[in-house]
Amino acid sequence: MIFLIPYFREIKDKKTGFVYSLDNVVMKYRLYWAQDDGAVDEVFKELSKCCHVCDSFTRFGFAQYKHQFIFHMPDENTFWVGVGFNGSGGVDYSNCSCDFNPNKVGQFDSFADIHNKLLEMSKEVELKRYDLAVDIPVSRENFIGFKDKRIHEEYRKRLASKADSTEYWGKRSSSGFVKLYNKQIECGLDNPMTRLELTLSMDDTAVSKLPNILYINDNQMQIGENAPTGTDLVLALACCEHPEFLNYLPQIKRYKTKSVLKQFTTSLELNMDLCNKIRFQADCYTRKATTDKKHIYVLDDHRNYVNLLKRELNLPLDEMDI
Repeated sequence: MIFLIPYFREIKDKKTGFVYSLDNVVMKYRLYWAQDDGAVDEVFKELSKCCHVCDSFTRFGFAQYKHQFIFHMPDENTFWVGVGFNGSGGVDYSNCSCDFNPNKVGQFDSFADIHNKLLEMSKEVELKRYDLAVDIPVSRENFIGFKDKRIHEEYRKRLASKADSTEYWGKRSSSGFVKLYNKQIECGLDNPMTRLELTLSMDDTAVSKLPNILYINDNQMQIGENAPTGTDLVLALACCEHPEFLNYLPQIKRYKTKSVLKQFTTSLELNMDLCNKIRFQADCYTRKATTDKKHIYVLDDHRNYVNLLKRELNLPLDEMDI
């Protein structure tokens, strides 16, 4: 069975074919009137009016939300809301959080209605983090990821296969966390597709969190005009599969192999204009959706806000795809 990648307000880079989207958002709210369990029941009643199917449960563990709700969308996708954070000073009933994937729930009226309700109930709103997703039409096995100062892990379902390899940099659910994996396998696509996901805060830039990642044209390496041969080809292909092998080569061979890889690989670079547009999409969730354009999430003085962003990005207004 062939599946399509779910998108909501995605932006395609016409030059590279990369598709940029907002894949996850974590919001924090400070509620006006949630002071005890009874008040939380009132919050739930208000939110439930916007959604026909909702699961609710209670957790009592430290550093967990006591009251948790899972709202179901018409296509069976869900998003999560927690109220009443259990910290060192007891349960803070005004502390509320919402975790959602715009690519999966952003198009539904029920999600927009619930999010608007949360904003109406809140005296403070903060976007904690968001995930920038970049879908790259290149086979997963053609990518070479290098370690940096962050925690680096690689997981393979089949030990010898890089096609189903998933690489991680940094700490999960924290700013600077990066994930690189095979989207073609996950979605059953006909064509190659690798996804890069970066977890960012509003103070981050995507470039500052992007690790050193190369992708290689292995056909060019094997049949190109200056293609390596013999041992040089074998070492280059082996280091494509296992970049750590470079550390075991003698100095001369290591420099030679690095030179071959540099000649036939491309450094992964992101389009900063499109990254900033996705960042703007995330920031829009701190404001209520308008009644006539529910899924745009704009300010009353939207034109002034967009003009400000346009000046920052040096973009004409008609190119602002928000």
